[in-house]
Amino acid sequence: MRSVRALAAAALAAAALVVVPAEVASAVVADVVAVVPDGTPARTAFATDVGATYQITVTGAYSYNGRQNLADCGWWNPEWAGDAWFPGDTFRLDGSPAACTSQPYTTTHTYTWTQPGTGAPFTFHVYDSLPWDNIGSLVVSVVEVSPATRLGPVECSVARVVRDSELDMLLVHVVLRVPVTGAALYVQGECRLVGERGTAATIYAYGASPEAVGTDVVPLPDGPYQACASAWAFFVDGRDAWVDETCRAI
Repeated sequence: MRSVRALAAAALAAAALVVVPAEVASAVVADVVAVVPDGTPARTAFATDVGATYQITVTGAYSYNGRQNLADCGWWNPEWAGDAWFPGDTFRLDGSPAACTSQPYTTTHTYTWTQPGTGAPFTFHVYDSLPWDNIGSLVVSVVEVSPATRLGPVECSVARVVRDSELDMLLVHVVLRVPVTGAALYVQGECRLVGERGTAATIYAYGASPEAVGTDVVPLPDGPYQACASAWAFFVDGRDAWVDETCRAI
């Protein structure tokens, strides 16, 4: 009697197995917002992610008195000061003075800093108790520069099923992939093949960023079966994440 492993190897070699890796899409998260200096809030079109970092750039200057005197993100030119500029804190991010209010003055009126995500859209506005004579606007660019650490979605796929007549069983080649975004110290995935009598086999994946991959060939009686996948990760920043079990028919 041949061993199960030997039968599996022979069957799969004859079956011209091809496994296509899953791709993890990474889209650039960005937005450009115009802030009118009348106190009206302007928000990013997307909710920021907790754990992600965003680069914010504010450009431009506006007239705060309807004349030639200007203010930008972090500085203003008082009417009595000639060409001199002084720090100001009228530009607000989520209700508080933005980081540009502590940056050096620049003649380009462009200020850049990084901001952690909050789980909600960023909200910008200009605070002014007398806004009706303000003219102009500021342009705010928001770009995600460091995505939040994420785990999954977990993919448990059957690459090939071969019936072995000698064993009278199905030889199932299972591939488990656990994508990871961010710096992970440890990732563990699990794929359970569940039949009418419970779990018939379990495939594991261990690794770190950018993904953990597990693959195995398992003998199973006739189905039906479901592939139920779950995963856990521990990240460099000290957080952990768990992806709840998801099942699909195979």
